[in-house]
Amino acid sequence: MLAQLDPKYPSRSTLEVKTRRLLVANGITEFVREFPLEWNGRRYLFDFAFERDKTILETNGRRWHDDPTDYEHDNNKWSVPGHHGYRIVLATWDKVTQRPEQLLQELAATLSATGQAPTRSSSSLARSTARRIVEA
Repeated sequence: MLAQLDPKYPSRSTLEVKTRRLLVANGITEFVREFPLEWNGRRYLFDFAFERDKTILETNGRRWHDDPTDYEHDNNKWSVPGHHGYRIVLATWDKVTQRPEQLLQELAATLSATGQAPTRSSSSLARSTARRIVEA
């Protein structure tokens, strides 16, 4: 499991670790971890960014997002990618652990909806979704 952790950006949650493992196991490696975007003088970090495709994959688990303060912060945070032309996909515990194929298909659809030429990451994602799903 240690080899599957991100040495540069340690995950803050089990859900982030499982999401990264799911992506890497399916050949999806062209993402940036802890991707910064700013809005109104505030810096926000996003779990996974596919810069070329202008897509953010953000984990959304109850542990870090369940109290009223976190709820308000998250709603502010999740509007930021749109201000920069990014689309956002939310990876919940259920999607990552029980319905990984659905999450990968949702991510593939979002990546391909950017209107850009397919990148290696989005084409790899589409193929891997059809080919195999590795349990996170």
